[in-house]
Amino acid sequence: MNTPPTGADSVCTIAEDEAYALTLDDVGFVDSDGDDLAAVTIVTLPTRGTLIYDNDGDSGTPPSLVQPGDTIVVADIIAGRLVFTPYPDDNGTGNDSLTFLVQDNGGIDDGGSDIAETPNTLTFDVAPVNDAPSGTDTTISLEEDATYVLTLADFGLVDTDGDDLIAVTIETTTSLGTLSYDPDGPGGLDAEVVVDGQTFSAAAIAAGQLAFTPYPDENGAAYDSLIFRVQDDGGIDNGGNDTATSTNTLTFDVAAVNDAPALDLDFFDIAAPGVDAAARFLEGGGAIALAPGAFVSDEDSTDFDGGLLTISLNGGSTDDQLTIADIGVQPGEIGVDGQDVTYGGIVFGTWSGGNSGNDLVITFNADACACAVQLLAANILYASSANLTAPDTRGVTFTLVDGDAGDDTATAQVALDLVPVNTAPTGTDNSVTLDEDSDYVLALADFGFSDGDGDALLSVTIDTLPSLGTLSYDADGAGGDEPTFVSAGDTISAADIAAGLLVFTPYPDENGTSYDSLTFYVQDDGGTDDGGSDTSSAVNTVTFDVTPVNDTPFLDLDFLDVSASGVDAALTYREGEMPTALAPYAFAADVEEDFGGGSLTIEIAGATPDDQLTINSIGDDSGEIALDGEDVTYEGVVIGTWSGGANGAPLVILFNEDACTCAVETIAANIFYANSAADITAASTRTITFTLDDGSPEVGTSSTSAQVTLDILPSNSAPVIALPAPIAGDEDSPIGIGGISVSDAGSDPAIDLVTVRLAVANGTLTLRTDIAGGIAAGEIARGNGSAMITIIATLDQINTTLAVADGLSYLGNADFFGSESLDISVFDGSPADAIDLSSGGVLSGPSGPSAALITDIDGDGSSELVFGNYYDSTAVLVAGATMGVAVEMGSVVELVAADLDGDGVQEVIVADYGELGGDGAVRIISLTGGANYTMTVIADVAYASAVAVADFDGDGLLDIVAADADAGRVAVLLQANAYSAEFYAASDFVVDVAAGDVNGDGFADLVVAGDDGLGDDSLIQLLLGNGDGTFRSATELFASPLAVASLTLSDLDGDGLLDIAFSAQPCGCVPGEEAGVYVMLGTAGGAFAVPDFYATSADGTTGSIAAGDINGDGIADLIVANADLPGTLSILVGNGDGSFQGAQQVGTGGFGPVGFGMGDLDMDGDADLLVGNLYDDTLSLLINNAWGRGTRSSLTITVNAVDDPGVAHDDIAATAENATVSI
Repeated sequence: MNTPPTGADSVCTIAEDEAYALTLDDVGFVDSDGDDLAAVTIVTLPTRGTLIYDNDGDSGTPPSLVQPGDTIVVADIIAGRLVFTPYPDDNGTGNDSLTFLVQDNGGIDDGGSDIAETPNTLTFDVAPVNDAPSGTDTTISLEEDATYVLTLADFGLVDTDGDDLIAVTIETTTSLGTLSYDPDGPGGLDAEVVVDGQTFSAAAIAAGQLAFTPYPDENGAAYDSLIFRVQDDGGIDNGGNDTATSTNTLTFDVAAVNDAPALDLDFFDIAAPGVDAAARFLEGGGAIALAPGAFVSDEDSTDFDGGLLTISLNGGSTDDQLTIADIGVQPGEIGVDGQDVTYGGIVFGTWSGGNSGNDLVITFNADACACAVQLLAANILYASSANLTAPDTRGVTFTLVDGDAGDDTATAQVALDLVPVNTAPTGTDNSVTLDEDSDYVLALADFGFSDGDGDALLSVTIDTLPSLGTLSYDADGAGGDEPTFVSAGDTISAADIAAGLLVFTPYPDENGTSYDSLTFYVQDDGGTDDGGSDTSSAVNTVTFDVTPVNDTPFLDLDFLDVSASGVDAALTYREGEMPTALAPYAFAADVEEDFGGGSLTIEIAGATPDDQLTINSIGDDSGEIALDGEDVTYEGVVIGTWSGGANGAPLVILFNEDACTCAVETIAANIFYANSAADITAASTRTITFTLDDGSPEVGTSSTSAQVTLDILPSNSAPVIALPAPIAGDEDSPIGIGGISVSDAGSDPAIDLVTVRLAVANGTLTLRTDIAGGIAAGEIARGNGSAMITIIATLDQINTTLAVADGLSYLGNADFFGSESLDISVFDGSPADAIDLSSGGVLSGPSGPSAALITDIDGDGSSELVFGNYYDSTAVLVAGATMGVAVEMGSVVELVAADLDGDGVQEVIVADYGELGGDGAVRIISLTGGANYTMTVIADVAYASAVAVADFDGDGLLDIVAADADAGRVAVLLQANAYSAEFYAASDFVVDVAAGDVNGDGFADLVVAGDDGLGDDSLIQLLLGNGDGTFRSATELFASPLAVASLTLSDLDGDGLLDIAFSAQPCGCVPGEEAGVYVMLGTAGGAFAVPDFYATSADGTTGSIAAGDINGDGIADLIVANADLPGTLSILVGNGDGSFQGAQQVGTGGFGPVGFGMGDLDMDGDADLLVGNLYDDTLSLLINNAWGRGTRSSLTITVNAVDDPGVAHDDIAATAENATVSI
């Protein structure tokens, strides 16, 4: 039996206004018998919608409304024929429902039941769906030339859902005006034109960002329109529609409004914005048109009937006049006829006012067209009768009324400058007074400037210059830049004149009333704008009255020392010296050249009776001073008298009228000082003042002073060496040496340094450095453990060590025995202190002494002076102070002394460049007794610039090598070949040559210095000797952009190898650049190290160089002639390791030293110097006093021979068969 099925309550969700076809799922059929759903019976119907049955499922038969109790078979439900439709626009959760009973297909047989017993409910949730909004056609009214800002209300939103307006889309924009969008709102700067299809939010419209503007001056009903579509904020969920389905129209009615006239006073100036203009009125000039470029228009009117043009002045005065230009009555012309104003002869208005600063007013009639008014505005004239002293301004306002009411007025302004015009200033003639030899600084008052406009003086133009003096301008006013001479026509600013930069200087020592003058124009600062004049039309004159003044005489006690500033001098006097000239280079001058009544006073501050001042009496020849009793003569003529000078008293010379400047100068140079003290025990200083008075009675200073600072030194006591008894020891064993002591009366043994040199010939010396209070390692200057030790230490240290028995030890060379001498040399001070060269006199020589020797050339055991001259063609051999042999030749460049022939007497070898260059030779001079000599001339070397000697071919005879300068070669002159020249190429111009064995092969080599012939790009070259008198080709050792002057070969570092030192200067001898010495140390095999530089001369000049022991420490030093003004030598003290101390300068007393010779003239064991001063024709003798304060001694060491023990060794004895051998 069929049991009834059951249904299920359910809820379905549909969209508003949407028909819903029910499905089997909506009834929730359940049957326990497993029967299928057969039909559904509708119990109750929906109340807010309709339930219909579409019996054929299409539109062929209209659907019918379902009635309560209707049964719908399952097939029709599946076919979608049962449809629920909610009422239009109705929605909500649980919006509607129906009840139903389900029926299965089990039938009702046997009392079964196929219908559900209880109805079920199907509930409809209807989801809302947005309906499209709509807009409203609207008409808006606005005025012409106004902008209308659209509002939300203008679009008339209508929405059945009650939604709000969210946006408006402009379908078609306006066509006769501009619809614009500006995110900044009304009046913003970022407006952009709206185009079709643009959408704008309601918020933007509410903010006033959408505006309509009709085209300028256009109007009318329904003037323009736009088409739009509205959009609400309901969205489009569930198929909703938020946009109007149709468009609406917004129409603009534009009401006509009067337009103000347009007035632009500078219309044609497109570069200037705005409508205003500017004008300039020049003082004294004619009336000007204020706005010649005026433009007038009126968009909505053809005439200005009833209108006005008013021109008013702001800040005007009674001097101001406004008028209308009366041009004429022709077409296009403005005219004035009484009070009428015409255009082309037709009256279009009347005028009034304009005088004395009043407004000018023109009233228009119906004939006042825009073109007439425009021409009128362009012909408004301004004039002023004011006398302007400063610029002034006016504001001129043009006001134009078109007479049509409403917005009828336009205004524009003219900025009017009233410009004063400058009138020329004037100057005044003037006289100024100044002293002779003084500067006059011109002041502004000297030019007498005046100006009617009240302008200030701007500048002065010099028309004609002074003729007897100079007018100069100093740009910085401090002399930092050299003042420049003013030229005629130069203009000097008033500021520079006020700053004292314009100066008149009369010629030296000239004077007089109306001595000189200049003429000038003055210029004010008013300028020349607008035709003004700023410069005086007439010239004026400044006259200079120069009052005579005595010129102070000039005195420089060290005139030749250009490296020292000032006029003072300094020198040293040592106890026991001969009288010394205090100022040998004195220079005097006086403009008046008259010392009559004047004097020269020499006074010693703090003088003692030992101080003696004298005048050196020379003779009566040209340029010579002499004493005749109390009279002083110059060239034999009495020029004054002298008194005093003895025992510390001032020395006074009174001049008469014959005392010329040259005489006074010569006297000053020949004031001598001596000290008569028997024993000077301490150093002291004297300040000696020379006071020169020219005796002039004129106004001004008549005297001047200069000083000599004189250091007076005691004679130095030589150190004393105390030796033990001779020492003995065994061969090949150290021998201790003690008991040696040194004392020095003038030294503090605990403080003052002493230099000790210890030397042996056949062994080595070793000094202990571990003795308390003795010599430490740092005090050994060089050589510990060698054949010579140099020590620089205090006496206490030296004596502490040398007193100990083994403080010093000697070890002879291997297997040496016999007598050895320990040579001990001591002087007080360090090696640098030992440089003590004092003047042995300055000798007047022939023209241009250029080379010198101190050597024994006659075999008598004493040295002679030999010098050669560059300019007067002689080589001179001198014995003592008496002239000896003078040998005629060309130009002497270098002298060398050597015993060429082996007779024990030296010959002099001369490099003679020739008087003209190219006619020189190498000359060999041999003395033959008395004034006699022989001379060998080797003419092959025509440009001889240097010579050197050595045995080049190993035959035991000295040969000669000469530099052939301009020929770019060296000449080897072998004795074996009778000095026939063999040439070897070198640099373009050979400066110097030296000879010696540089590579240790036993053969003499050549080192050559040269350049490119222009004094640039110097070379040092090496020519290795082959030992047979021939040489290999030159190789380069060093190249540099220097000018090499001289070179020397010597062992400078004590390693037994020859080193090179050469003097050089910057190319061109540029002042301010340093000259100096370059040292190239030799290494094994003939190679040389990179040169070290030592500066010698600050003024960039240099000359000959030589190596020798100048301070007596046994170490080679370097001596360089600086060729400077005044002359100096540079002494570079050697340290023994190839390095040198800084250059010490020694004055020569001459001018331009270029060559010198070294030798022991006074036979005291020191090298003295003879210097040739090329530029003042003098020879300077410098006496070396290094060992004048030193001591030498020697200690004999006896080395006893020791038999060497025999040494056993295997040997073989040979004998004949059957013979007997004795061993």
